This record gives sequence, structure tokens and C-alpha cells, in this order.
Amino acid sequence: MKYKIVIGLMALLVFGVTSSFAVIDWAGSIWPTDGQTYLPTANIEVYVQIYKGGCTPGEGRCAGLGAWLYYKKSTDVDYVSVGMSYNGEVDNNDEYMAIIPSSETQGGVDENFYCMLYDSTDETWYDGAQDQNFNDPPFTLHIQVGTSQDVTVTFQVDMSCQHPSWYPGGVFFTGDYWGWGACDPSRQMSDPDGDLVFEADFFFPAGVNPAVLYKYNKHDGANCNWEGVGNRPLTIDDSGPTQVLPIDIWDDWDCCTPSGPAEILAAGSYCVTLCYCDEYLDIPLITPYDPPIIPNIVFLPGCELGPTPCDEICEPGAGIPSWEIVLDASAYWVLRLCLPRDNPDNWYGCFCMTIDEILPVELSTFEATPLVNAVRLDWVTASEKNNAYFVVEQSQDQATWMDIGHVDGAGTTPTGNSYSFTDENLVAGTTYHYRLTSVDIDGTRNDYEQVVSATPYGPEAVSDYSLSQNYPNPFNPTTTFNYTLKEAGMVTIQVYDITGREVATLVSEPQTVGVYSVTFDGTALPSGIYIYRMQANDFTAAQKMVLMK
Repeated sequence: MKYKIVIGLMALLVFGVTSSFAVIDWAGSIWPTDGQTYLPTANIEVYVQIYKGGCTPGEGRCAGLGAWLYYKKSTDVDYVSVGMSYNGEVDNNDEYMAIIPSSETQGGVDENFYCMLYDSTDETWYDGAQDQNFNDPPFTLHIQVGTSQDVTVTFQVDMSCQHPSWYPGGVFFTGDYWGWGACDPSRQMSDPDGDLVFEADFFFPAGVNPAVLYKYNKHDGANCNWEGVGNRPLTIDDSGPTQVLPIDIWDDWDCCTPSGPAEILAAGSYCVTLCYCDEYLDIPLITPYDPPIIPNIVFLPGCELGPTPCDEICEPGAGIPSWEIVLDASAYWVLRLCLPRDNPDNWYGCFCMTIDEILPVELSTFEATPLVNAVRLDWVTASEKNNAYFVVEQSQDQATWMDIGHVDGAGTTPTGNSYSFTDENLVAGTTYHYRLTSVDIDGTRNDYEQVVSATPYGPEAVSDYSLSQNYPNPFNPTTTFNYTLKEAGMVTIQVYDITGREVATLVSEPQTVGVYSVTFDGTALPSGIYIYRMQANDFTAAQKMVLMK
């Protein structure tokens, strides 16, 4: 049984012949196709289709049309000609059929053939009919002996582009050896290990045609559906009793190829086409960050960015795509995208993907401030990922370092955090150097190259009262500032909102001469401008700070 290709009217006109072929507009779709293999004992059925406008599209045979088959061994000079019989209508075409008899092929020599079409209404011939693969005549069929021994062949098809709800009735293989029977229970396949690769064994006895054409069916519970590709070729390998075919991928409009930008250099909006199946879209992230962090991505169905909108390539997608930042096989950071397998209706589509920001893991700032016999360290991260704690190291010569303290990290946060650590009981006039190491939850250490230095001073160096500007500013949720006392006395530091309402008292106690540091936590307060005011003896000062959440 042949495999027929449906050809619409527009396609017929595209492949139609020149005006020299008169009333016959088109002829072709010849079966078998060039290069097929047959046994020397086989009768070979040949089919050809004819289209004639206003005549073949309709009921019954178009009057005046005829077809002839010409065949010969490749070693012969002359062709044998036989008339082809009307075989019925195929869509808009009349189909004709004739047989190359087995007596012609028993010598085991390649066979050549072609078809000639005639229209008696204007006495014109059409002699360029192509086969179903659009090869030009004449065509060659290979004639060879059958297999030398029994062979069991294992068929395999990857159904990862299919949701199980699309084939509840099973997956099957079929082909010319079996007469192209669709969804035959005797050729049902199974997925024994649940990896969505369906398998089936079939026994081919010795002597069969080693050239087999096959493809796959799936049953949706009501109908049997063919995969949307041409026939797959198989050459039976009779050098051994078994043959395992490479894994085929179910290939039709249910599968897709993901696409998107070649790389992402910065935040912005991008068109992406995503697939439901396990075809991930990996987009390289070309940033200075190792690894980069993307706090959030917004996906909107459809996309009209750039000169060629995604909507011209695919339908707007549905559902919520999944994404993650991973290292690819070449150890580069990529943004990996796909549609989750939780909804069989969301299998393919385009989205407008918007990335607001791409964040670093390294420090934004790292500073050292000298105090009375102490150094305060302040640092800010732009973002953190799996950060358990920071290790603070100190050195006086930048050759020998010692661990002087740990500060808890914020875990994973896209907005970063502010930290402070005070190294106390130091020698005034001596310069101290500091560096940081972050330690991940899994124990991985990330050493920061930046080194900061400061020289603490003694109490005698304090010659005046002062209240410094807070750092960082703006802040969220904590910030730090310093103040100095040239005389001992009662110290009060209070925080007010912009209306003058007191929101916090940070210091209210007698203190001695020296340099002090205080940290303010605005977690419980809304964003806005705040004023912190200091009063010590007859000294009064105030500064503004901005809480920005």
C-alpha cells in the first residue's frame, strides 16, 4: 500500500507546468519514490495523480485523460509501455495505477520508470511528472535479495513533546511492511522505565525486503493520529539476530524549537519562543557577575518587540514559564527557560520577557572608619545568594591575616543588605588592614579581593563635639552614624519623622570623652525622611536621613 500525500490547489499551481502542457495543469505525486528498494519477486504498484482545472475536482473520472507507465531494467535500452487504469479521486486529483510485474524484476537489476499523461481533448502530453519527494523522472528502484537471517528490530520513539493526555490510547509503529495499518494493537509500544521513550520489538523473518518505511501513530482516546513527518527509512541489518534503532523523536506540530536573543547583556525586554517539552532555551548571560542574580522576570503572552514580532512566528503563549540561572556545559552562566509540563494546553508560544535588573554578588561598598582605639567596618551587598555569614580578617602587614569575627549573612536576597563590625581594643596610631570572605550555606567560601585600612586614635585626639552623616544614606533597613564627645556628660540621641513626631530614642545615658557609633533600624517604619538629633551638655546637632524600602 502506498503512502499518499495531500496536495492542495495552490500547491498544484506552484508545481504546475508551462503553458505548453495545455489543459492538464499538473501531474505528479508518483509512488513509489526514486531510490526505494524491492525484492526481485515483488510486483511493484505505481501510482500517479493528475489535476485538470474544472474537471478533476468533482465526482467521477475526468473525461479525456489517460496515463501510461514506462519501465525497463537499467541494463535495457528500450522501455516497456503499459496503460494505467483509473484508480479513483484523491482530493482534487484523478489517480491512475499500473504494475511493474515481478517477471521484470527477477534478475535483481535496478528498475527505471516514469509516467506519461495524455489529454485527448487537445491531444497534448505531460511528460515531467515528479514523485512524491519532488524528484524528476526517470526514477530508479533498487532490486535486491531479502535478508539472510531472522532479525528482531527494536523501534524507539521519544514522546517528550507530548503530554500523556494526548495519547491515552497508546503509541504505535506502522509502515509499508504492515500495509500502513494505523494504531494496530499488535504494534503497540510501551514505556517500561517511564522516561517517555516508547519501545517495541518486531520480528522480521529471513528473506524479507531489507528496506522498510515506517512511522508512528498515537491514539487520543477517540482517534488515531499520525505523526507529521514523511516516512522514516529502515534498512534491516542482517549481520546479527537483533538490531536496535536510534531513538526517533515524535515530530509534528506538537513539537517546537525554542528561540530568543543570542545573549543578554543587560536588563530589558526580549521576545522568546518557549516549548512545553524538554527543549530548554538557554540564553547566555554576558555580565561581570559570577554568578549573576535576576530578582524577577515578568512574562507577558505575545511579543511585538523589534522588526519581526514574535507573534508573526508563533501564537502568544499561555501559563507561567519556568526559569533558572545555571552553568551550561561550557561553564558559562545562562538563563534557562521552558514551559512547565503541568498543563497540556500550554505547550508552545511566544512571550515578552522583561528583566528589571541583573545583580552582582560582590560587595557594593566596603569602608573602614577609625574610632578611639577601634575601627568600625561597614559594607553593603547589592544582592546575596545562599550567604550564611561573613568572615572578617585583620592584618597589620597584609601578609599574615587572622580571623577576628563572624557576621551573619542574609541568605538569599535580591536587594542586598548593610553590615557593620567594630574591631575594638586596638593600639592608637597603628594602621590595621581588613578583608572579607563570605561563606555559603553549603560551606563554599568566596574571598573578596578588596582591602580597606584605618588607623585608630586615642581619646586625646577628640577635640570637639560632632555628629556625622549616617551611612549608608538612603538606607534599608539599617544605617550607622558616629558622634564625638570632647567632655563627659549626659548624651541624648532621638529620631523624629518629618512631622516632628519622635519615633525612637537611640541614646540616653552619661558617656565619657571619645568617639561613638550607633546603628538605627528602620524595619518597623515606612519609607520617608527622618531627622536624628543629638544633645550633649550644651552641644546640639541634627542630620537628615532617608529610609527607602
